[in-house]
Amino acid sequence: MTTRASELLIELDRASREPLRRQLESGLRAAIEDGSLPDGELDYPADSWGAVDLRAALAGYLSRVRGVRVDRDNLILTLGFLHGLDLLFRGLVLRGALARALSGR
Repeated sequence: MTTRASELLIELDRASREPLRRQLESGLRAAIEDGSLPDGELDYPADSWGAVDLRAALAGYLSRVRGVRVDRDNLILTLGFLHGLDLLFRGLVLRGALARALSGR
């Protein structure tokens, strides 16, 4: 049985003295090695807005837990801070913002 990354559940042992990071690493490694999590699920998503399944899961979480009404098509998942900042500035330029240079002085 294959699993999507957004559906993968890793059982964590609260009583374990092993750090959370190591538990997650070993759980992911085991899922990859036994074939339940295919390599393609860990690659960059084909959709530039982020993995559709992950956006849908996040939209469901935000609606259920935070009470935020959001659709998966209104979410953009970035690959980190700089990717998000790049998208922000590109959007501002498309809206007509002028380029500015700031000095640290």
